[in-house]
Amino acid sequence: MAKIDYIYEKKSKIRFSRNLLQLVAMVTMLIDHIGVMLIMNGKLYGYQEKLYRYVITLDEAKLYMILYTICRTIGRISFPIFAFLFVEGFLRSQNLFKYFIRLLLLAIVSEIPFDLMVFNKWYDFSTQNVIWTYIVNFIILIFIKKIYDMYPIFQLILTIIGGGICYIIKSDYAIEGTILIFIYYSFKLDRN
Repeated sequence: MAKIDYIYEKKSKIRFSRNLLQLVAMVTMLIDHIGVMLIMNGKLYGYQEKLYRYVITLDEAKLYMILYTICRTIGRISFPIFAFLFVEGFLRSQNLFKYFIRLLLLAIVSEIPFDLMVFNKWYDFSTQNVIWTYIVNFIILIFIKKIYDMYPIFQLILTIIGGGICYIIKSDYAIEGTILIFIYYSFKLDRN
């Protein structure tokens, strides 16, 4: 019995570092993008809607649809982790302006590959990549940080505004992402 307690005690000391969380988020995001790019847009869709409607009726397509669903399900793990790391970065950043500029540059640079991957076009206004959600929420968190102790109801209003802006610009994880980031931010501040 003592040996089992020792093993349990030893396992309970395992901690997730920021680097491990980043690695898990990147790997799950890669799996998600494999599902989108190689399976859905490559093997099944082929960038032609008429072809897609025909291909998904074939028996062979069922396996690819299952693989696509598995990849996308695994990929959903990445956003909550990246959102957590985003809030950590916001709270620990020595220079919020530089952090914002890096986010803005990343959003601009990643938009073309995102549109090529998802829509096979250089630029498509129908959806923006997830970094735009982080940029909008960065600005919202700046305002929330200024009024944190003064007016708690305005935090909720600002969160709704942020979600609305993300919805209007059609960024990934628009409203859900804004709510999750606000929850992480609120709980992180309450723990400090």
